[in-house]
Amino acid sequence: MIPAKSGTDTLILTSRWDYLGSGFRKGLLKLMADTAKSENADFIVLCGGLIDYDGWRALKRDRTLEALEAQKRFRIEEMADRAEAKATKEDRVPVEIESQQNVRKRVHLELVEEVARGLAKAIPVVENIAGKPIKIYITTSPANNYDGPVGYEIAERLGELRSDVFVWDPNSARFPLKHSGKVAWVLNPVKASWRGDYYSTTADRLVKDKEKQTAQDPPDVWIIGTSGSAINRPAGGELSTQRITVPALHRLQEVNTSENQVGVCAVEISANSPFNRVRVYNFKDMMRDERNFIPDPEGASKRQLAILARLRKEPSTIGMLEDALPWKRDTIKDDIDKYNKAGLQPKIIRYKENKYDVDPAWLQFKMRYSFPAISRLDKYAILAFSCLHAGYKTTQYKWFINRLPELIEEHGVDAIVDAGDNIAGLKHNLDRRGELYAPLKTYNQQEELAGETVGAPIVESFKRRFDKELVKRKGDVTDKKVANMVSKSLLHFYLQLGNHDAWVEDHGFVPLYTMRFVLAAYVAEGIREHLARKGLFLTGVADMVIKYIHYGSEHVLTTGITMSTKHPHNGRMTTSSGRAQQTMGATRGQVVVIGNYHVKTAVHEWNPILGQRLALQVGTIASGTEFESNMNKLVDTGVGIAKIYSDPSNGHRIYLTEVVWDSPFAKDIVELPSDEDMIDKLREDLGL
Repeated sequence: MIPAKSGTDTLILTSRWDYLGSGFRKGLLKLMADTAKSENADFIVLCGGLIDYDGWRALKRDRTLEALEAQKRFRIEEMADRAEAKATKEDRVPVEIESQQNVRKRVHLELVEEVARGLAKAIPVVENIAGKPIKIYITTSPANNYDGPVGYEIAERLGELRSDVFVWDPNSARFPLKHSGKVAWVLNPVKASWRGDYYSTTADRLVKDKEKQTAQDPPDVWIIGTSGSAINRPAGGELSTQRITVPALHRLQEVNTSENQVGVCAVEISANSPFNRVRVYNFKDMMRDERNFIPDPEGASKRQLAILARLRKEPSTIGMLEDALPWKRDTIKDDIDKYNKAGLQPKIIRYKENKYDVDPAWLQFKMRYSFPAISRLDKYAILAFSCLHAGYKTTQYKWFINRLPELIEEHGVDAIVDAGDNIAGLKHNLDRRGELYAPLKTYNQQEELAGETVGAPIVESFKRRFDKELVKRKGDVTDKKVANMVSKSLLHFYLQLGNHDAWVEDHGFVPLYTMRFVLAAYVAEGIREHLARKGLFLTGVADMVIKYIHYGSEHVLTTGITMSTKHPHNGRMTTSSGRAQQTMGATRGQVVVIGNYHVKTAVHEWNPILGQRLALQVGTIASGTEFESNMNKLVDTGVGIAKIYSDPSNGHRIYLTEVVWDSPFAKDIVELPSDEDMIDKLREDLGL
């Protein structure tokens, strides 16, 4: 994944390393470094969570107690020596006794130095593809459940120890971007965040508070750290500035807010586009399979390797080991002792509860993980939309027809996903209230227009793809070759029923029956016409097209990943990720495409069974409605494009996603003539 550098900045966003915590993993930092190199990143930003403050407090408490005990012993010895010198009239110079306050200060400074040096050693030197160091910018969160008040102090010392590490202003972490000329602004919590069910709660609150408080110009993108989530909300109707939240980069130990994601984000910000590409790398599968990465040490005997293989599954008592292995416990104990005496790694330790396990310090600092090569992952790209609302005057028909073929070609789209509400419908007296284009006063007319509007970009994309396939062909173009080229050039189309679509059921009609018929006929005729222009002919085009139109809610894509489409019949929530999370909870797809709310957001959620999941909640193709305007609701117009990279050798689990949004610019928003405009035109034609 190496984007062009001209006018583009590529940032690697990371959060919650949690050094000093039991979840810290140096191996994850190595994966971050590998990702930054493959992305040819301009720089890395740690968005809070350099250290685990609970770990710091525990370490400081223990060290302070040790130092105070040592000071107490020294004071007793010194006072005794002074008394003896006085009794014997020895000429002795008293040794100054350090005060408890000074002991505490000394321990604090020693620990800051120790932790900073430990971090300097643990953080890998990151290089780009040219072999030049990539700078790492550190921002901290003074909240007690993240870095605490000492985090910035440690970060400052770390910056002195490492020339490639820089500490950024904790009060205003604005990053002017060199190539794009834009600004990214990182926000971290100042106060401890409460737990919640929804991933967006903390992020939305932080942004709203900052927007109220600051006197500075807004950035081009808000980046919110520490929450351990991966959300991507674009600028548009509801938001003036894009918001991105950042996954954690440690083995999650507990939930402070709503942590779920382990990985990093790569954000590609271009001078020439307001639509930033956001890639989320999923490392949580590495954490799920962490113990499988424990290697077999050279020099270990077969019995010792068998013991280690058992411990890969779970920590075990000697009884559990004896039950699982064909040897007596004395033999097993003896082999473990010999293994450790030989200095083999990882060391096997025994806890107080008599369980044997791999040394946790080895897991933290020596374990290395393997992220699958992008080249061997299956890629599937979808372009998703919802709420076309054919019949509305405010639907952006021309933009949809003209822009979609460009996006399909640019992103290598495999399928278009339609999440419902293809028509405006006639309920609520929409025709008499002037919301509809006057001639579109029947359900059939609206469904016909929807079928043709959706069919147009499919046909145009087919033409472009087919022409490229035709250039590749050599020799005679047989019927079989033509059929193969048509099959390769056709997009899959997934169609979901929406609540507006279903209004015809009240009148005894099958929803979207007309649309599906018109769509299939329109695409088939477009293909036949294009083939004829190339001097080609193919029978069975209509049957082939029908196979590429999928109607329903649950699907298996050609790469084997599962997709759910859903158009819930309820309103949006103030909590921006709420409906997406609820819909994921009600579906089983790895990818979930959601319509109805006229609001865009991409929400990732990791599930123990399904692995990484992506909810793509798309907006509307209309620029607004009177109903929403009267409810003080703004809408997100446009589409979403998602690329999903899955591993065919590991149950098609998702390891990487890329999401980018696209919308018509304000200057390009048009509306069809209103009833009044049409009446005025009639008067003009009549000379009235």
